[in-house]
Amino acid sequence: MIINGIDVTPILLGILEVVLAVALTLITTKVIPWVHSKFDQEQLEFIKEIVKIAVKAAEQLFDKAQGAEKLEYAKQFVINALVEKGIVIDEDLLRTYIEAAVLELHKALEV
Repeated sequence: MIINGIDVTPILLGILEVVLAVALTLITTKVIPWVHSKFDQEQLEFIKEIVKIAVKAAEQLFDKAQGAEKLEYAKQFVINALVEKGIVIDEDLLRTYIEAAVLELHKALEV
């Protein structure tokens, strides 16, 4: 991107790197410990496993362009499974788990 004859792409990329580093630091130091305090190890493993299943199912059931539908399907699938186990999860945290599982699945499929 050029503004007033100056290529600002390296500056924007630098800013993006800093923002991502700060976000990862916050996730590592605040979010993960908070999640671990909310659930015991067995519950965490169940949540992670059911999210992986939901993401794989959504990928099979919906077209690539149906991202919103995939997310909604995965969320409802996980919420229903967690309710049966008496586990309540924050919707933002659930979305984070789903997004992480999607990324993991896509990386595995690239190999």
